[in-house]
Amino acid sequence: MSKCVKGKLKDPRTCRIFFSSPFGGMEEERDELTRKYFPQLQHLCSSRGVQFVPVDMRWGITSEAADKAQTVNICLKEVDRCDIFVGFYGQRYGWHGLQDKALQQNIDNALSRFPWLKDKRNCSVTELEFLHGHLNKPGATPACFCFRDKGYDDGKASSLEKAGDKKGAAKFQCESADARKRLDSLRHKVEATKNKTISVHMDYFSPEEGANHIFNAIWEYLTKVLLTEEDEEMSRVTERQAEQAEHDKFQAARQSLYVGGDKYFKQLDKALLSGAAERVLVTGEAGQGKSALLANWVGHVKKTQPRTIVVSHYIGCSQFSDKAVNILRRLVVAITQRLDVKDKGHAVSRYSKLDIQEMMADLQTCLQRAEKAKLIVVLVIDGLNKMETPGKTTKALFWWPDALPNTVKVVLSTLDTHTAVLEELVTRRQYRRLTVGDLEVTHRKQICEKALGGYGKALSKQQLQRVVDSRHTSSPLYLNILVAELEKFGSFRQLDDKLNSLLKSDSIEELCALLLERLESDYNTTEYPRVVQTVFQLLQVAHEGLSESEITEILDIPITIWLPLYCALEQFIVLRSGLLRFSFPQLGHAVEQRYLRSTQDRSSSIKILIKFFGDKRKSHPVWPQVPYSIRKRPAFELPWLQEELGDKAELSTTLTDLNVLHTLVKVDEYSLLELWKATGHSLTDVTTWYLKAYDEAVKELSMTLQNTGVKSAGGTAPPAQNTGVKSAGGTAPPAQNTGLLFHLENVRYFMDLAGCKEGVARAGHKIIQTLEKLQGQCEEKVRQDLLSEHRYYLACCLCDRGEYREAETLHTQVIKYWRDTITSGVVDIKQAETKLAWALNGQGLVYFQQQQYTEAEPLLRESECYHKKHGNKRNEADCLVNLGLVQLKTENPQKAADKFLAALKLYEAVHYDSVPHTIGNLYTNLGLAYKHMNKLDLAEKYYFKSVEVKAKSVGEEHPALAAAYLNLGTLEGARKHWARVEEYTLKAHGIYKLNDYGASSKEFRNCLENLVNCYLHQGKYEEATPFYWTVFNALTSQGRMCECLAWVHNSMAKHYLDIEQYDQADRILKALVHSPKKTAATFVYIDQLDQARPANTRPKRLKEETLDHGLTVYPNNLHLLKQKAMTVFISSGDVVGAMKYWSSVGARAEHYASLVEWCQEAGHSHMAADILQQALKLFPDLG
Repeated sequence: MSKCVKGKLKDPRTCRIFFSSPFGGMEEERDELTRKYFPQLQHLCSSRGVQFVPVDMRWGITSEAADKAQTVNICLKEVDRCDIFVGFYGQRYGWHGLQDKALQQNIDNALSRFPWLKDKRNCSVTELEFLHGHLNKPGATPACFCFRDKGYDDGKASSLEKAGDKKGAAKFQCESADARKRLDSLRHKVEATKNKTISVHMDYFSPEEGANHIFNAIWEYLTKVLLTEEDEEMSRVTERQAEQAEHDKFQAARQSLYVGGDKYFKQLDKALLSGAAERVLVTGEAGQGKSALLANWVGHVKKTQPRTIVVSHYIGCSQFSDKAVNILRRLVVAITQRLDVKDKGHAVSRYSKLDIQEMMADLQTCLQRAEKAKLIVVLVIDGLNKMETPGKTTKALFWWPDALPNTVKVVLSTLDTHTAVLEELVTRRQYRRLTVGDLEVTHRKQICEKALGGYGKALSKQQLQRVVDSRHTSSPLYLNILVAELEKFGSFRQLDDKLNSLLKSDSIEELCALLLERLESDYNTTEYPRVVQTVFQLLQVAHEGLSESEITEILDIPITIWLPLYCALEQFIVLRSGLLRFSFPQLGHAVEQRYLRSTQDRSSSIKILIKFFGDKRKSHPVWPQVPYSIRKRPAFELPWLQEELGDKAELSTTLTDLNVLHTLVKVDEYSLLELWKATGHSLTDVTTWYLKAYDEAVKELSMTLQNTGVKSAGGTAPPAQNTGVKSAGGTAPPAQNTGLLFHLENVRYFMDLAGCKEGVARAGHKIIQTLEKLQGQCEEKVRQDLLSEHRYYLACCLCDRGEYREAETLHTQVIKYWRDTITSGVVDIKQAETKLAWALNGQGLVYFQQQQYTEAEPLLRESECYHKKHGNKRNEADCLVNLGLVQLKTENPQKAADKFLAALKLYEAVHYDSVPHTIGNLYTNLGLAYKHMNKLDLAEKYYFKSVEVKAKSVGEEHPALAAAYLNLGTLEGARKHWARVEEYTLKAHGIYKLNDYGASSKEFRNCLENLVNCYLHQGKYEEATPFYWTVFNALTSQGRMCECLAWVHNSMAKHYLDIEQYDQADRILKALVHSPKKTAATFVYIDQLDQARPANTRPKRLKEETLDHGLTVYPNNLHLLKQKAMTVFISSGDVVGAMKYWSSVGARAEHYASLVEWCQEAGHSHMAADILQQALKLFPDLG
């Protein structure tokens, strides 16, 4: 294999190999390849997460395509798409001849795309393939060639002639002396370029030998070059060049036919010539001509402003052009190449593996360099609506810079219905909006004449007038579809009828229906009579789209059927990350109307995809781990299809698949949560099913390792005979089930996201139990590190569940482990101190939840210091939030707000691309701080932001939303808007109930208490009663009265006291008086309760329950003093006793004044006068 041959897959998920030979005489080689070697190549590619696609157009172009003289066009287009070109020849030269009208018509039809054919009209089709695949640009495409020894062909021809089969013998004989001369010349040309090929073999003796040579050459190239992870500079350059070629092709196609852009050019030119950093967003309906406008304006600027750096990017024109990181990389490379003219290669290699944040920073750096060089930079990005679908929490255009130098001009485009982008760019960033409108009559005429003229066709004046007069042709999309249909129409005599049928379409959807009808006629075949309908149906119902290989596999159609249809569809589809989707919504609507009108039609199409992706899912083992590129497609199609079909049982089965969980939880966890909600199952049940799936996976792995030999994935020997189990990445198999532990970690993470604390705890216990059982079966230090990490996670969960003692014990173990590890000195200090900091923060939270703020704060500060030391911004922000909560609870709301704002700044840096629900929690905390400062409007603003963020990320029914609604309720309580409090609290209550939260949950108890609170303030005692007793019983049974809202319990006790339900009042007051939440009112109500009961039924009180004890706890409290005075002294008229007691408690002047007032209230005016007289002796100013 030549060392100079480099390469990289054009589609990272597909390896396409084009096999070229004359059809006749080469059947045995193709059969040998198909039967013996293709399965091995398929196996090799599959083991690397790549699909193997062999392409041999000699297997038969359809009669329909041949009748349309598209054979050459189709063959050469497919050569363009291949990763390896393989050519093999016998003695027959193949289809050729200047006098062959069919062949020359084929060449004529292909000239517009392949203009070099005009000088090769006498070449055979196979030689044309050799030229395009290799000889025109030797080395550009990896290629190998084999030529069969003449002796074999002569022998075959002789034996066939003797048998009387002259037609068969002709397959092994050259057609003429001229053909012989051309074939010999072709052989010499190939041999002369041998050093730029994978392999050349000039005289193999049999089909078996030739097939073996081809296979070995392909195998060696795949294993050593194409399927390796090497990313050498040359292959990167080739990749960039291929990408640029796609953009150039897209741009050129839209520059060839464009009219009516002058008025838009003027507006864009004005922005270009402005001294400010102009930013324009071009909008319009689908097919309105936005891409054509930008493509032509780019050409205009390059021509008129040669010093200006102009970089354009057309989203959807190539496989990965819809990814933000690729857009940024292209811009950066292009600008850098203009700035670094002397070292363009460095610009390419410099920006090959950077992540998106680095690319965002590098783009700014490039633009600043251009500004210093006094160069104008124009950045044009077309089709923002075609970008890869963002996640639920992704910020709109987070990757696109906001602040730009004045020398930078930006022109972007999107659909006028793309709300998120319009809001971000026009509303927030103040982009100037330029809307592309309808075509004027003169422009419609020019488009018709120019487009049809390119095909040598023209409409009569009357026909042309009918087209331009139609109100529908004001739409560029409508007109382009109509003209395209006319271009393909071949009967001049029937042109009027065709035009009439097209112009009767009252919408683009109706015109698309005629397009579909025509495609059915052109591309359905006798063997595949519904291929067009089925392809469109499947594309429409697919969740993300379908790849070419998926379509051909699902329909089981050969490339010769698919390729002509694909070529016909190119202008109507867009490629997003390798998946085909319709490029404008009206086509999808037409497909719905024509093929999917009934529920049965749609269900049938969905079921086809469910069967396909379901089989893929089931074929993926839990171990060895399936590459993401393979398991991604079933995970991102199957659940949504099952949800649409309403098949909750199968949807649950799919979501329970550990591979699906692993895929979705890493990249789209919020959608996973929504999908589980659609099943209607409780998260408790979901946890059970995941843990059961894990146990089954462990058993399956154990049996596999017992029954099957284990071999590595390395090496270059063909794997056809290798049936052993391979480990992921060539590593040894896991010790028992440690290799599957990440599945349990996924369950724990997902349940935490879902707010299911029971699920988190069960997964956490399972992980720890698993690790404890593995003692002696894996490296002990690794096992202990993992145990420590998962004890920390479990402790955090237990803290959330209110199991503080157990949480504290675990955190203490973890802290000790990491302190000892650090002391030992043999450790990754950053990792150890980070894990220690986690546990310190967790322990601090345990103390915080128990209102031990003095103990919590130093732990939180130590944790913050470690995280700041190691640059762990996310963890540092967590510590700041918790420190802020401590400040909030210790009545320092301004300091709390400062901490929260500092944390928000760190969170926004970490989550530069999204707004997860955790930021919603921080908005809640900011609202609490401002509420404590009595800045209610500002608090409300943050509460509503919290609701918005959480609803968008985790959905309206997530427990996080309940907490947000509770906070809004407390805010309205501060405003005394009790009806609003009730509204918000009932919303929270409904969410908690929906998520199976019971009274054992602190959050649910708080919600119920808040609900009782608002009912009591409205005097709705009857409504409050059932909720109250649920709370009270939970608090007392769990020993949690220390967490209660004292006013609620005092108020309910007073209510029962008022309605003479003394036992109920007594029950409440006894529980409250023995808790830290007791107040002076508690002792007052106990004494009032005792006074209300007959003397012989009054219980004997413990000292801690008495009024006198209350006065020691709350000395000089007026409520307690009044109760004492009224029941002991005033009722008996004991002035002396009252004065003596008041003196003993150190009463002040105001206390004596209150005593006088109470005597008057009780109607003891003489007693009031006596006390006042004596008090004046002590406090002369009292009068």
